[in-house]
Amino acid sequence: MSLACDRVSGHRDASYWADVAISEALRAKLHLDLVYLSPSSPIDVQRLRRRIWWCCCILDNVASLATDRTPKISEQDFDVQMLEIADFHPLTEVYGNARYHSCDNLTRRDEQNNAEDLAQVCILQATLWKVGKRNPQISTSDDDRLYNIMSQSSLLAGDLFTWLDRSLVQWYDSLPSSIRDHVITSSDGHDRRNMVILLSQTFLRVVYQMTVLKACQSRLRNLIETEFTSCFEMELCQLLADSSAKHIIRTIAAVDDKGMGHFLPPISRSIALLAANFKASAAIKQSR
Repeated sequence: MSLACDRVSGHRDASYWADVAISEALRAKLHLDLVYLSPSSPIDVQRLRRRIWWCCCILDNVASLATDRTPKISEQDFDVQMLEIADFHPLTEVYGNARYHSCDNLTRRDEQNNAEDLAQVCILQATLWKVGKRNPQISTSDDDRLYNIMSQSSLLAGDLFTWLDRSLVQWYDSLPSSIRDHVITSSDGHDRRNMVILLSQTFLRVVYQMTVLKACQSRLRNLIETEFTSCFEMELCQLLADSSAKHIIRTIAAVDDKGMGHFLPPISRSIALLAANFKASAAIKQSR
């Protein structure tokens, strides 16, 4: 769904269609798990509903990070189980068997592995959403709920930011090394199916870095308005935000250098632009 906007005006459309998707999902009661509503429903229907709902959550998150749009979904708004590989089994089975019934076993196995790799990226996007949205809300609007919570107490603010930072680091450390450490090379572009997976994993890392950057920005705004601000904490937070912005810019630039940038979700350009703006703003402040 994050691939839907391929025009200059598409980023505004992303927010609009994200709102439409969420509205329709709520109307269809996809935010309520059929395990509780109708336990006798076919398992494939339950899995499909979960995939669609979490797709809406992921789109809501990405559109908010990229466009300074207030997120529409919070963890308290729904009761749906976290995605798991089993929720994608109808898809992986189609790729592994029916679609390639005339192919050799090796081809079918490769296609099924590719489908499972893409399913894993979807699950990781969903778990990243959950980490960022639990308790300290990451938002990007002026009425940032994390910022409002932090403004109430400097001590509470520090505790919340520490918790969030630790949770994000733990999420990143839990990534398989094939996702966390892989660097795209020119040879990756020769296999289109493999390239799609690698770019999906790359975009996942970009979303993670943007989540960290937004959290740091919220904390920095709080520290600036705190009467007794720790210069050390402010500098540390600034360095963390700066590091995330650099990662975003370098990651997308590396994909562009390999001639594969047009395969990334177009909305990644907005994320890169926000990161570049943060870097430029930080550089101006340091020069004063």
